[in-house]
This record gives sequence, C-alpha cells and structure tokens, in this order.
Amino acid sequence: MGSKIKPITEKIITLSKAGMCKEDIAQEVQGTYAQVAASIARAQRRGDLPPNKPVPITDIASFRRRYDIKTGSVGTSLVENTTKEVWDFAANKPVPITDIASFRRRYDIKTGSVGTSLVENTTKEVWDFAADQMLRNDYPSLADYLVDLLVDEYYKKKVN
Repeated sequence: MGSKIKPITEKIITLSKAGMCKEDIAQEVQGTYAQVAASIARAQRRGDLPPNKPVPITDIASFRRRYDIKTGSVGTSLVENTTKEVWDFAANKPVPITDIASFRRRYDIKTGSVGTSLVENTTKEVWDFAADQMLRNDYPSLADYLVDLLVDEYYKKKVN
C-alpha cells in the first residue's frame, strides 16, 4: 500500500534540493517550519533527499550535543573518585592533599576544562573514540572516564 507524494511535499523536496533553508521553504509553501522539517525528514527516510550532514564539532557545546554526554569537571572527578596517592602521582610530587583547592595551590597546577582541552588539542576521531568509550563503559562524564585512565596509569606505574 504505497502512498502518493503530495504536490506540496514535492515542492518542499525541490526547494530543499535547491539549497533553500527550511524557514524560507515554509514561507514559500505557506506552511510552518515544523511541517517543512517533518516533510524533509520523511523525504530523507524514503531516500528522496540525502541525510543531513553532521554539524561539525567546533567547541565543547557542540561535542556535548553531538554525543549527548556531560564532560564534567576534572577537579570534581579527581576529588570524588581518587585517593591522595593518585593526586600525588598526577603532580609527580609526594605532598599531603586534602581537597582539589589544596591540590591546585600546592602544585601550582590548573585542573583546566576537560571539554575545552579535548576540542582544542585533539581531532574528531579522538572525540568519537572518547564518546564510544564513555557510552560502552557507562561513564557519567568525560571527566570520570579520564580520571579512571589516570588511576589505571597510577597503579601500572606503582607495580613497576
């Protein structure tokens, strides 16, 4: 039971293929943005239009939206999920630490922003890998995943 494509849908497809934005198409066909967006989505599912190109990841906000994950705070994750020994290892200095503020002051170290560092210092392939690891291993945030890697590295070094 195939359904015939309505003339308005054909017009929406034609205008979309011509590169017109959804707002302008809605105005042209005297419809709403939602109607045009739904019509385009159905046309994409049928194969009448190509799928949307993924929005490029240019900052931490677009990374969070693409993968629907939290990046979290390294400082908070470090305090909540590690021991004093791991903190000392991270700074490579044996000094008593009681919280993240004393960790930063004592070593004159910035904990920084996980998301910003990820976007500024890696590639899309690394972001995809990180998101995949987080989702496969049920990490609540990128910070938790990175702290887990830090803890693993600490215990590897401690054994050797």
